[in-house]
Amino acid sequence: PTSGTVSTIANAEFMANFTEGVQLVNSTLYVWNSTGSIVNKTTQSISGINNQSNVSVNLPYNNIFEWNYYACDNSSNCAYAGSNYYFTYDNTPPYFTDIGDVSIYNNESLSYDVNASDNVLLDSFAINWSTNFTINRNTGILTNSTSLSAGVYSINVTVNDTANNMNSSIMTITVSSISLGDTVYPSFSSYQDNNGTLSNSGI
Repeated sequence: PTSGTVSTIANAEFMANFTEGVQLVNSTLYVWNSTGSIVNKTTQSISGINNQSNVSVNLPYNNIFEWNYYACDNSSNCAYAGSNYYFTYDNTPPYFTDIGDVSIYNNESLSYDVNASDNVLLDSFAINWSTNFTINRNTGILTNSTSLSAGVYSINVTVNDTANNMNSSIMTITVSSISLGDTVYPSFSSYQDNNGTLSNSGI
């Protein structure tokens, strides 16, 4: 695989060309996982001063892998390529770790942190309702971009990883009208003290 690429397919082909001044003898493919453990080592016999190796490997799990070839000539001179190549194999979609329904009043602002996880690396968040809401593609924080009228809003939240594996979930935002409360002043019909009576007045 080309260095820096991402694949959702387990089978990968590793190809290299070799040049030698006298006589090539063999080439060995090494594939390492992200912790440096060898997941594949394949040696092939080659000959001549120019040759090529192409090894097909079924990757055992999702991971970030590095690979390189180690070639030797008939004088036991051996060398790796100048640098390792790396690529990502990921066919597993991300999953939500924190997403749920929210209730607010129409005089409040929405700020909800949607969280997700992935076995390799998350990429971004998105929603299907950009008229009234926005989500930070990197952090997953969902906010309202306009004032919200009372009602129920169903939002489809999507998260994808660097291999473009996706997962979606529906969350509901319930907006209620805030009560204005009691704005009528108290009143009384009569008041009596030692000096007289006051009737039908108010404060």
